[in-house]
Parts: sequence; structure tokens; C-alpha cells
Amino acid sequence: MTETSAYLFRDFNKSIGKSKNNVRHLTNFAIAMLSFIQQTAETLLFRRQLNLGFRPNYLTQIYYGHAQRIHHD
Repeated sequence: MTETSAYLFRDFNKSIGKSKNNVRHLTNFAIAMLSFIQQTAETLLFRRQLNLGFRPNYLTQIYYGHAQRIHHD
């Protein structure tokens, strides 16, 4: 092995070590982001289901709005 190839080989090994570390960090970050997105989506879906449960259709929305206006007057 020549001197130059030895240097290249050493640098290559260093870069492999660094890239393994970077991949681990990126993987952890990606997992954290996905779980955050999942939690947000679940929260939004849960709220939507609650709203739909309370006001299943347009007529009941009108009714509840009308009842609230009368109540506030």
C-alpha cells in the first residue's frame, strides 16, 4: 500500500464512522417527527369526531346556532 492510499483508506474509515453516526441521528430525528405528526393527526381526528358527534349534520348546526342566539338574547 502506498502512502497516499493509506491516507485515503484512513479518511474513508473516518467518514464511514461519521456517516453511521449521522444516519443514527437522522433516524432518531425522523422517528421523532413521525410520532409528532401521528400525535397531531390523532388529536385533529379526535376533535373532528367530537365535533361530528355533537353536530352530525347541517340542520342540527342551524338548530344549535339558533338556540344559542335565543339563549344569548
